[in-house]
Amino acid sequence: MGETLNFLFQSREDGTFELQVKESWSGQTIGGNFIPPYTTKQLNAQLKKLNKLQNDNQSLRDIGYRLFLALCGVDASTPLPINIAKHQETEPSVQALLRSVIQRTLRRRGTVALTFCFGPGCDEFVRYPWELLHNGDLFLLGSGIFTLTRALIESDMPGGCELPVHPPMRVLYIGASPLDCAPLETELSFEALERGLSPLIDNGQVFLDRLEPPTFDQLVRYLSSYGGAGVFDDSDTVIPCYIVHFDGHGAYGRLCPREDCKTVNDAEARRCVTCGQALQRVKPQTYLCFCDEEGYNQFIDAQSLRDLFVSSDVRLAVFSACETAAIASENQGEQKRPDPNPVDASLATALVMAQVPAVVAMPFSLQDDLSPTFMSHFYEALADGRTLEEALARARQALLPLQQSWFIPVLYRRVTEGEESPVPLIVTRESPEENDLPLAHLGMPSTFVGRERELRELDALLASSTASPQAKPTLRSRSSPHRVAITGSAGIGKSALALEVVHRNQEKFPGGIMGVSLDDGKTFDQALIEIIHSLNITAGQQASMDSARRVRLVLGTLRSLASRELPCLLLLDAFEEVRDRNELEIWLQFLCSLPAEVTVLVTSQFNPENMVVSENAHCRWYEYRVGKMQDADLLQLFAELAQSSGLDQHIHLEDAPQQEILREICALLDGYPLGAELIFGTARTIEGRVYTPEAATRSLEEVRDELRNSPLAGILAVLEVSSNRLTPNTRLLLAYLSAFKLPFSREQIALLFQETDEQRAELSSVPQRTMVPSIIEPTAFTELARNWRAARDELVQASFVQFDGRVYTIHPQVRHFAISHLPAEERRRVHRVVASYYTHLPQPSPEEWFAAFEHLESAGEAQDMQYAVGIAVRASWALCGRGYTAELLSMLQRAGVHATRLHDLTGEGKVQCCMGRFYACLDAILKRKLACVVASHFFSSRMNGMK
Repeated sequence: MGETLNFLFQSREDGTFELQVKESWSGQTIGGNFIPPYTTKQLNAQLKKLNKLQNDNQSLRDIGYRLFLALCGVDASTPLPINIAKHQETEPSVQALLRSVIQRTLRRRGTVALTFCFGPGCDEFVRYPWELLHNGDLFLLGSGIFTLTRALIESDMPGGCELPVHPPMRVLYIGASPLDCAPLETELSFEALERGLSPLIDNGQVFLDRLEPPTFDQLVRYLSSYGGAGVFDDSDTVIPCYIVHFDGHGAYGRLCPREDCKTVNDAEARRCVTCGQALQRVKPQTYLCFCDEEGYNQFIDAQSLRDLFVSSDVRLAVFSACETAAIASENQGEQKRPDPNPVDASLATALVMAQVPAVVAMPFSLQDDLSPTFMSHFYEALADGRTLEEALARARQALLPLQQSWFIPVLYRRVTEGEESPVPLIVTRESPEENDLPLAHLGMPSTFVGRERELRELDALLASSTASPQAKPTLRSRSSPHRVAITGSAGIGKSALALEVVHRNQEKFPGGIMGVSLDDGKTFDQALIEIIHSLNITAGQQASMDSARRVRLVLGTLRSLASRELPCLLLLDAFEEVRDRNELEIWLQFLCSLPAEVTVLVTSQFNPENMVVSENAHCRWYEYRVGKMQDADLLQLFAELAQSSGLDQHIHLEDAPQQEILREICALLDGYPLGAELIFGTARTIEGRVYTPEAATRSLEEVRDELRNSPLAGILAVLEVSSNRLTPNTRLLLAYLSAFKLPFSREQIALLFQETDEQRAELSSVPQRTMVPSIIEPTAFTELARNWRAARDELVQASFVQFDGRVYTIHPQVRHFAISHLPAEERRRVHRVVASYYTHLPQPSPEEWFAAFEHLESAGEAQDMQYAVGIAVRASWALCGRGYTAELLSMLQRAGVHATRLHDLTGEGKVQCCMGRFYACLDAILKRKLACVVASHFFSSRMNGMK
């Protein structure tokens, strides 16, 4: 895979010119001055020398070096320095960029596609022989690793480029050798064309036609029948003509208007050199030599050809004829009204402006005996699926030893802004890779919203992993960014985030992107075969290779790419599925053996560094934890998924009541994107069971009500699969910890496994129970009480519990799932212990007061409700005037209900007293606010009266 370098010439108001260079390798754009190396008169003289082949290698080198200095922002009118590096101690930015690109390309044996775009007022620069660019050491295009395209971008030009094309198609060859012109070897050229396209001809993908007779009238008939030209409805054209190749004579200049003269004069001529006819009103343009009915020459001008091709299906026009890409100077001496669009006079540029996507033409003369060599190599490369730029580079290299005019064939393309990269002409397979998303086989999500912060941070990590050592930013961790583990709880969206970040950064990895999902117990050998296929390694005996040979093959290939500075990326999805210890050791040894130019990205609940301790392989991982989504992003994800699946058509998401329910669902999911997929996405399979989208079969109210009690069935299934990987001790601890409604500390965890005398006294109203209920085996509880710290560590490593350095937290969806695994009696005990802890703090926070009340409600027995009424009264006195009026009133109302059901008249009276006090406070607050409003209005009125 190569890189692109886009040059954009623009004119300034002061008459100077600016050059902007954009590099695909780093994505940066650098601007600088462009000092034209030639005046119009000097350029015309140089082009005449090149046209008449009055040059040698040294003169070509001087021209190319002068052009190269001009791109670097150096005034080429000064004496040429021997070496650019010695010319200036401080290099211009464009010059430094060009030098770095050339050095990197030569070192890694890569390719660079040069694209030249010309803004308004820069038409003169289109004429420059850019194909001769020379950096002081070599001709860039002659080296075979640089390609060059002249791209025309117009603001009013229709967007899009109809390339590549899909066979079957027709190719038209026009071999015109008029009787009154120098004879041409058209038969040899036709045979070369047929030989180059023979693979596609044999497969029935290309039908090669020949225009007989080679007249313009016959061309009109052919394109009307097979090319869509001038046809109102060309649906009957089953196999269209996409390529037209003209092999014959061409000329650029002013055609004498006398019918009996037929002389093409120079573009600067004022009178015909043959008959003396005045030529001031004749526009210089390109002419092709077709044959008339008698076989003699008939000049066809560029404007007539443009009008014919503008409505055709032709995608590539090749003109193996002299001066078919020549352009005259904008300054035509005494011409009073210079042509506002001089590029239209050239046949190549005129056709590109007429919506022909690509044109290959000759700006100068070309020897007839070189045409077969050019055609054979050019079309053979196109038939092989190569880009137009690559095919032209191959044809140029074939012409190198034959003549110094290897630089003559030029390429013009019609492109839209941002799509200047090379494209192939022909799709050689049914499913073109060009349209495939990277890692599409891993189930790239069709809808991805939000996660902007995570994407920015992961973008920075991948940029750091592919940057040179000198350019790498300082990371917060010293861990190597070449191995990144995206960790998080099950269903939190790790895989979707990883696929999206890879899609956004695919250009950073020209060596290739490999992706393997380790779901369903995929072995290391099976994954290795997928990696081999991703690298496009052709090994005839691949099936008979053992694992060691496959590893050597993959490592050798990746090291070869690394030696050419071609970074690669390997994505391993669901790495936690690798459970066998031997498999884990093999994986880690393999990943540690990869070169630094290979970035490894894994999604897992565990950090691979902590999954197994191996003496044979040890490498550091940069762990990136994924948390919940923002509520706004989750709501947007609801809408996007519903729209893509069509559910928005019948559940009326835009209605206000539905919007309110969606916000409630969003709060209950608490940033869990898997819930959005299960409600509005498409059907998915989890452990062999199909889960259809919830919103397709039930109302949003039903979904909300179900979420209030427990997670969705699909979330429960995913969490069940993930929790089965935990040890029994750890699963039991998760059930205990899930009783916490607030973040908790190590001391609070320890409380679950001990009872103090103070706690027994506080909960004396609760019947005494044994410390270990009969539902839980005493041995299991005793072992957990002894080893809960190790189980706690496993929960954090498995992403079931989050730790921020101070306290531990559990996602609500995980909490709802795990609490159901704890026996009812023990669940009540845990709720009482946690409530007692909060209420015995010296100064409980508002959240802790409310949590204590909810814990007692969750315990659920009469004694717990009795204690909850007292907690509500105490909390109302402690929090009065602190801004929690609505929450306190809600808690007191619930406490009043509990007291009424328990027939607790004393408690009910205390609750009513507290509520009356709050209403009195509210009344006083409202009166004060009203007084402030009246006073403010009165004061404002008095001030206005004084004015």
